[in-house]
Amino acid sequence: MNSSNSHIDLAHRSCSKQLKQLREKQRLTKADLAEKAGLTYRTVHDLEEGRRPRIQKTTLIALAEALGVGPESLLAETQPEVHQPTSSQKPRHILSNHTFLKALIIIIVASFALFAVRHFAVSNARWTIEDQTIVGHDRLFGSTLWQYHAQDQINNVTNAPWSEGELILGLHNLRGKHGPIQCLNRSNGKIRWSQLLDIQKPMNQGPTVVW
Repeated sequence: MNSSNSHIDLAHRSCSKQLKQLREKQRLTKADLAEKAGLTYRTVHDLEEGRRPRIQKTTLIALAEALGVGPESLLAETQPEVHQPTSSQKPRHILSNHTFLKALIIIIVASFALFAVRHFAVSNARWTIEDQTIVGHDRLFGSTLWQYHAQDQINNVTNAPWSEGELILGLHNLRGKHGPIQCLNRSNGKIRWSQLLDIQKPMNQGPTVVW
């Protein structure tokens, strides 16, 4: 008789696990199962511990009958375990991509924050008058943003009441007469409009605006 036909290979099968679960389910000890199946205690013990690479068909049938199940119940194939890498075992390309994404987000957020701060500093520039020249300074860092040299004598400078981003200049000409009123962009010092007031005209006619 060919011995290969009388034995079953237990590799990749959960015979030991199934045998133990079924035995404990019926509240049998190893000795109880061995006696009930007509086998030695050593045989049952070695099979449950996975110490035997093969099992005789007659032994398998005896164990199945003692447990009240079919032989196939003891020969279920094991499913290969899928190894889930831990955070410390993740592939390097995943870690590098994750690190790159974090760095990119930090750069974008920092850029937006810097832009917002810069925009505030420029839009709310403070100004000084130095020798008939109005100088705009960065609100936060104090750096010079622009300079505007008035052709006429500067009489007064004030913030526009309708907008924090504009300055109003009152000028006198060389003969001491009222010159034009000019509106400057506070962030870049450029003239937005210039208006010459003629006090001889009726108030309802209004001044002419040069854009």
